Amino acid sequence: MSQYPESSVERIRGADVGIYIHVPFCELVCPYCDFAVTAKKNIPHKAYADALIRELDERAPALEGRRLRTIYVGGGTPSRLEAGELSRVLEHAR
Repeated sequence: MSQYPESSVERIRGADVGIYIHVPFCELVCPYCDFAVTAKKNIPHKAYADALIRELDERAPALEGRRLRTIYVGGGTPSRLEAGELSRVLEHAR
């Protein structure tokens, strides 16, 4: 059983899904920003990508039999995550 509560989207079997990948790293935090972000010089690129992949694996059973149609990448400044690590996460999601 998943540790995540069943959402209305998870109950729609066979429907296409989209996932959101949050990358919380910024060079500086804008005063108007409402996202969960952090300003870090030393970003744990590999460790963060590993954590995202673990979460994808944990949530996968709820999405079985459904087609991944869209991947949204957002948060702070997603381009601060090394391209190779982001690529690894996206490949895993596929």
